[in-house]
Formats: sequence, C-alpha cells, structure tokens
Amino acid sequence: MDIDAQIARAKELIAKREEIDEQIAALFGGAPSPPKKTRRCKICDSDGHNAMTCPERPDKAPTT
Repeated sequence: MDIDAQIARAKELIAKREEIDEQIAALFGGAPSPPKKTRRCKICDSDGHNAMTCPERPDKAPTT
C-alpha cells in the first residue's frame, strides 16, 4: 500500500470514528467534549507555551 492509499484510508477511518462518536453522544445525551484550552505564558502573556518554556524567560542567576 503506497503512502497516498494509507493517507486516504486514515481519513476514512477518522471520518468513521467521528460519526460513531456523534452517534454515541446522541445516544447518551452527552455533548462533545470542549476543546482543550490554549496554554498561556505567565511571563510574556503569549499563547502556545508556558512559563517553563518561555523564550523570554530570564535566565536564573548563576550560583557561585
């Protein structure tokens, strides 16, 4: 199976999974889960990373 066929098959399976998830949610009266929150940095107030991975994080003072 070549890569294009694998991608096409994966898309088919994802579509089937989403359809099944909708049917299960309708069956049990549940709503789909909300999307995950975007990470927000406390240092620079930007989205997409946190304070530990902030590119603007000041370096720790060297211990001497």
